[in-house]
Amino acid sequence: MKRIILFALLLGAAGIVVGYLLFAEVGGKYVDVTSLIFPGKNFFERVSRAVTGVEEIRRKILITGAAGAGLGIVLGIISRKS
Repeated sequence: MKRIILFALLLGAAGIVVGYLLFAEVGGKYVDVTSLIFPGKNFFERVSRAVTGVEEIRRKILITGAAGAGLGIVLGIISRKS
């Protein structure tokens, strides 16, 4: 069980990093990590992030991380059986 959790955490984190490298580049620069982690404080910040595509970038990064975690679970189960 520990191996499955470890694989899921490691590959989930790797998926987030890969997702950031793939999707967070806008106009030749990477979006600030803090703007991806913390939601907008007020209505205007949330609207500006939605318009600029930060919410879409965040969603893609999280999906990539979830896919990595899912792969980690599968690999953890396979490695446990062998």
